Amino acid sequence: MLLMCFLSLMEQSSFRTNDGISFHTIGVILAIVVPITFAILWLSFSSYVMSRYCSILQAYKGSAE
Repeated sequence: MLLMCFLSLMEQSSFRTNDGISFHTIGVILAIVVPITFAILWLSFSSYVMSRYCSILQAYKGSAE
């Protein structure tokens, strides 16, 4: 019974049309591209991340001497 309801909804779905597929494709691409872009921009313009990374390296070099 539940399967039949699901299949009837699937036939009426806009995912079966070209518009639905293109909306889904755009959504998946944006879900991947937008977070990666923001992460790259954040790492590029953030001084905290690089200073923390450098201080870890300096602490490691200082303890090795």
